[in-house]
Amino acid sequence: MENISATPVSSLKFPDGFQEIDTIVTGYKRQMILASALKMGVFDYLEKSKSASREEIVSSLPLCGMLSRSYLNALVSMNFLSVDGDKYSNTQISRDFLTKESPYYQGDVILGSSKSGSRWDLLYEAMQSTDGMVPTSGPGPSLDHLDILAQRVIQGEAQALTRWIGDLPGLAERKKMLDIGGGHGLYTIGICQLNPDMDAVILDQPHVIELTDSYIRKYGLEKRIIAREGDIRTEVYKPEYDIILISHLLYKFRNDLDEIFRLVSNGLKDGGILVSNHYFCSPGCVPMQNAVVELERSLQSAGHPLCHPEHFEGLFKKYGLSCIRTGTLDTAFGVSHVHAAEKMVR
Repeated sequence: MENISATPVSSLKFPDGFQEIDTIVTGYKRQMILASALKMGVFDYLEKSKSASREEIVSSLPLCGMLSRSYLNALVSMNFLSVDGDKYSNTQISRDFLTKESPYYQGDVILGSSKSGSRWDLLYEAMQSTDGMVPTSGPGPSLDHLDILAQRVIQGEAQALTRWIGDLPGLAERKKMLDIGGGHGLYTIGICQLNPDMDAVILDQPHVIELTDSYIRKYGLEKRIIAREGDIRTEVYKPEYDIILISHLLYKFRNDLDEIFRLVSNGLKDGGILVSNHYFCSPGCVPMQNAVVELERSLQSAGHPLCHPEHFEGLFKKYGLSCIRTGTLDTAFGVSHVHAAEKMVR
């Protein structure tokens, strides 16, 4: 490295390699362009109007006229808008993922990454913690975070898990389901859509229930799915459920798994099925190929995925459950392991 004080500015030779850093910085700038367009409602406005001129967009949205030309052209260059003459329209990518009326809307995922208080915004604090947990201002995950998770799982995990459960033996004969820590409720909603005779309860923290109810109403299942408050460790489980689902919840209870399995098994009827959907670290804790996704998965799973899937099967047997099927699902945060265990008839 050159000695700064001894080298004339005119002789400084800028080293190669900064292009990689600049690519990262440019990516942040592009994210800010996209995030601001979502906040201003650019894509929703164009979806309703089909197409509009720059002047029409400026007069209809809180968009600075002096910056509008370069701003809209930036969105065109990023393939979020198309332009024909003086008319701007949404591209198919924007219609699919950036308009709120689309079932595949991902706006909260995009906005959530840079939002104040998000897991990425608080990465510095999480890295200095003792447990890998991101600090929160209230009990459990925020409602914003749960909306983000809902949009994440609709990228494919919700579809895959509901199909996986749907292929379990005798789904059509099963009438009642419990989803512990179900949050947005999309897994339970999917199962109830597959089985029109299924009723369900979604158990979660008090501050989550209102959000859960909003998703239940969105899919028109208010008469069949009830959201109520409860805690996996203190719930009084009665043997009334044909299916109990626990998905991405046990990471923060990794030291209580034995007691949790004992309690939850009490909630199954004879022949009922417990389904677990969780991330496990690979044998030897070998890193994932995508290090950023691995870090995000760790932030989602209370610092670290679960270890030793064979331990799960041991707990099943200990509490009268027989593992009848295992599998893996591709998710936004890597591969998730699914276990189904049937309560043995006594």
